[in-house]
Amino acid sequence: MARPPPGSEAPEMFTVDLGQARSVRVFLTPGDPGCGQLVLCSRQSQYRILHFHCGGLEKLVCLLDGWKHLRSAGPAADDGGCRLFSVCGPSEQADTDHPEEGRHDPLSEDLWQRMVDHDGRLTDPDHLRRVVFFGGLAPSLRSTVWPLLLGVLSCSDSYSERQEHRHRLAEEFERICALPDAMSLSERAEFQRLVVSTVDKDVVRTEPGNPFFCGRANPNVQTLRRILLGFAAANPFLGYTQGMSDLLAPLLVILGEPADAFWALDALIKRSAAVICPRDDVMDVQLGYLRELLRLLTPDFYRHLSTVEDGLELLFTHRWLLLCFKREFAEPAALRIWEACWSCQQTRHFSLFVCAAICAAYAADVTDSAMNADAILLHFTSLSQHMDGDVVLRKARGLLYQFLSLDEVPCSLASLCTTEDGAGPWAGRRLAPVVCKGHDGGARCPAAR
Repeated sequence: MARPPPGSEAPEMFTVDLGQARSVRVFLTPGDPGCGQLVLCSRQSQYRILHFHCGGLEKLVCLLDGWKHLRSAGPAADDGGCRLFSVCGPSEQADTDHPEEGRHDPLSEDLWQRMVDHDGRLTDPDHLRRVVFFGGLAPSLRSTVWPLLLGVLSCSDSYSERQEHRHRLAEEFERICALPDAMSLSERAEFQRLVVSTVDKDVVRTEPGNPFFCGRANPNVQTLRRILLGFAAANPFLGYTQGMSDLLAPLLVILGEPADAFWALDALIKRSAAVICPRDDVMDVQLGYLRELLRLLTPDFYRHLSTVEDGLELLFTHRWLLLCFKREFAEPAALRIWEACWSCQQTRHFSLFVCAAICAAYAADVTDSAMNADAILLHFTSLSQHMDGDVVLRKARGLLYQFLSLDEVPCSLASLCTTEDGAGPWAGRRLAPVVCKGHDGGARCPAAR
């Protein structure tokens, strides 16, 4: 197909000989198969991504599905090229579900009222967490339940006691927001250089399509700025890292009050090293855990990664962990994943099981096509906003149950056996023995029993 002649008013056309392509992949948007992305890869590993925002992709799928040459699952015999057409959808197996899957409805207003006594105290906090972990919660309850899940407010307090504590936290928030003004001239100059300049760039780019934050002069944007500067001043070791504004935005929208959003952000960042952290060693620890989980739970994918140069660096997972999946899923699904991570009673590292679940659900194309590290990164980046969050969450819960059911746990994953509140391993479940296969230099493993 020829391009239109110069000066023509006809729309520009992109032409390609699919017979000369290495691979053709289609990523369909869950719930709307007419939309998604068509990813073309040349034999020189050059990529072209075509976005279908207004439908029509399902017709192209039917056309490609009928072209027998494009359906080749491996290297073609005549030219050695790999021409693969695959509609990327999650791999699901019902027999791998958690035994409690499907037994809990989302937390409703009615169920919430039955969970608290006449003073507003939760009668069974464990039941609350279990319901949210498996069923989620009604959006109208998030402003009430999120501070409890994050530990900002105590489940054992009455309603009036929680209100008093909120008032004290609001006063402390105002004191924290005044910290930058109390800095010396040299401290303020350093703060301006390291924090303020970056925050000012980020807040105006945070969720530009959300009416809550539209417009540079929007007071909500200025509230974002004030909270982030206060957090950085109160936590100089953590400071501000790009992406914190992405985490704060939904907290502010849902919780409403700046002080409530500040303390939720503080808890979110500090409760788990799997979120934004400027220290590379913290990320290295998380990736070490994830590598071992993939080896145990997705062995085929792990074997492929081990054959790929830099494959086990897991570069494609960095953004998942740093931004708590905020960019990978549509916001409703991302918030459900957040709530599952906050409410999980059996490990404080449920986010790693979510990572493993994404790989288990969407990595079949990676192994089938023997992708290299760059292609793997593109593959998962292309899936952003197109993955099914409910499928991933269900699979993550199933992988957690599979892990908890192991006959033995490698010492490299012993830390995953500790619950968030330090109450003990696996919240009363049977603790499999921790085994050590040896360490470099013959060092004794402190996790081995």
